Amino acid sequence: MTETAKLPDSGPIAYLGPALEESALAALKMRGFELDVLNTDSPAQELPAGATAFVHGLGLEHPVSAALQREAVGKNLPVFTDLAFLGAVAQHLPVPDARRVLITGSAGKSTTAALLARILAQGGQDCAQVSAESGFLNAMAKRAENLIIRVRPSAVRYMEDFAAGVGVVLNLTEEQGGPVSPKTKESCVRLLTAARLGVLGADDSGAQALLMALRRQSASSAREIIPISGGSTLSDGYFAIDRVVYSVRNGRTRRIASYAESAVLLGDHFAQDAAAACAVAGHFGVTDDQIAEGLAAYRGLQGRFDCIGTEGRVVFVDDRFARCAASTKAAIDACPEVFWVGHRMGDVSKKTRAAMRGAFYVTAPDGFGPPVDNVVTFKDAEDATSAALRAAADLIRRQPGATPVILFSPGADGFDRQGELFRLKALSYLSDHGRKHG
Repeated sequence: MTETAKLPDSGPIAYLGPALEESALAALKMRGFELDVLNTDSPAQELPAGATAFVHGLGLEHPVSAALQREAVGKNLPVFTDLAFLGAVAQHLPVPDARRVLITGSAGKSTTAALLARILAQGGQDCAQVSAESGFLNAMAKRAENLIIRVRPSAVRYMEDFAAGVGVVLNLTEEQGGPVSPKTKESCVRLLTAARLGVLGADDSGAQALLMALRRQSASSAREIIPISGGSTLSDGYFAIDRVVYSVRNGRTRRIASYAESAVLLGDHFAQDAAAACAVAGHFGVTDDQIAEGLAAYRGLQGRFDCIGTEGRVVFVDDRFARCAASTKAAIDACPEVFWVGHRMGDVSKKTRAAMRGAFYVTAPDGFGPPVDNVVTFKDAEDATSAALRAAADLIRRQPGATPVILFSPGADGFDRQGELFRLKALSYLSDHGRKHG
């Protein structure tokens, strides 16, 4: 969205983004906005004659999106992201303000949202979700008791006009591969203080600094802020330790629920997600028993620390949606005898490096290697996984009791297709290996 963009009162609006539901288009039309949806299958596009604005979806990478934005600016047309457009028309959303949950953070958004949806369902409350990938404007079509919107920290600034009953900031470790900008931090502060309930992570330095800033504010400017942690006890808030979630209020600690029996919430990096989901669910009146049942019923998400299968002693884990180095580091720490395949792992500790059995770097889609000197890179995840398999087989020969984990966790954007190559390679190995030993 341009800095001075003003939403037109009427007229056709050119849209390039994820597919929109017919009911969403109809809802926008009822409010006076007729969207001219551009064909994403065509490599050449021009803004339609008579367009009064251009809206581009954050969840669609299209070769002509930048060109259309330049064309719109040249014609003095306002340019919006679909998220900014949603913020401008949010007063027309079917879900009331108090039941809107806006979740952001460098990592953990999808898992927290899915966990919250599962827990709310266990409490008898229905829930709809939208994200950049699904198209933010599809929120106009969602008729549910609760609405969950997932956004990247860098995109929170587009939600200046959006009224969210609950704001969740999980962590602020990085922003599009670099440090989190002051503007993003300011946007997160506004999100938390404007919402009726703010939920804020307390496990990384970025979120901790935000928490301290909020606590310095006067009671009149800061709403209720609940700290969350995935590994440390808190004097106030929600935290998870040893796969048990606790709540602390007024100095009294209460055990909320255990997810120790979960086959998908493995590793400490899910603890903060579970604490956040429980905090929001409790705000919406879900009981402790229902929270426990929801955690037990959660079945995970494909591509998020997703165990594809095990053959012999080799385990394959698809974590393709780990798009920041902190997520990848957490996934590596959660795996024993890990052979890691990806692009970035961040500043891992000596302990983590010592525990790793091998690192296999994948070249980025633009052809560049990882930001590490003097390392071997592979052209794609298939080649890297083949090399990891050879190394895992060698480990088993040398140590018959070993249980190697081959983990694909890129730690960067743009590796969704590589994740599919990893999955196909893993499934092929599982099938072939099974036939050989069947």
